[in-house]
Amino acid sequence: MVDIANMRPSVLRKLYENLEDPNYAEDFLKSLASYLTNAAPDGGVDSDRLYVVGLQLSNARTWERIHPLDVMRRAGHIPSEALLAFTAGMPDDVARLFLETRVREDQAAEQGAGELLAMRLLAGAPLGGSAIAALSLDLEPANVKLVIRSLVRKLTAARVETGSASSDRAPPPGLVPPVSPNVKTS
Repeated sequence: MVDIANMRPSVLRKLYENLEDPNYAEDFLKSLASYLTNAAPDGGVDSDRLYVVGLQLSNARTWERIHPLDVMRRAGHIPSEALLAFTAGMPDDVARLFLETRVREDQAAEQGAGELLAMRLLAGAPLGGSAIAALSLDLEPANVKLVIRSLVRKLTAARVETGSASSDRAPPPGLVPPVSPNVKTS
């Protein structure tokens, strides 16, 4: 297992190269999924650690070898606060892949746990440290759902008008296909 929270600079420097090995990639993916699933952000040190890990992995070009969708599939349900802290230091295109996967997961399960994430995505807010995220914490769940429904309708209408109604978009340029080549899919 890879100690995700305490990776040394020497490990981070070699991470991109090491992820070419399917066995290492698999071990890394399991470790990252476990770390995110068990994370308990507290608004202090633990939240900061999640942010730093996300930033370090982005700087190590991890997402060129491991696709965010693979992480989300392995991790199962990641607490919203943990996912927000983890993605806050990432480039927007990578963070968006994590968060969109979570929103789809919540919609498929017909749960309300992803309102905060949906609000950030649908409002087009910058993903790192969004004021919308902070404001939505003060809203009652029913009000958040109303805002999201309204945003979804507006976004759907805008997509229909522009002819981009398809929700199956290709990953941003420079990222790997939806399934990482070095990771077993089952």
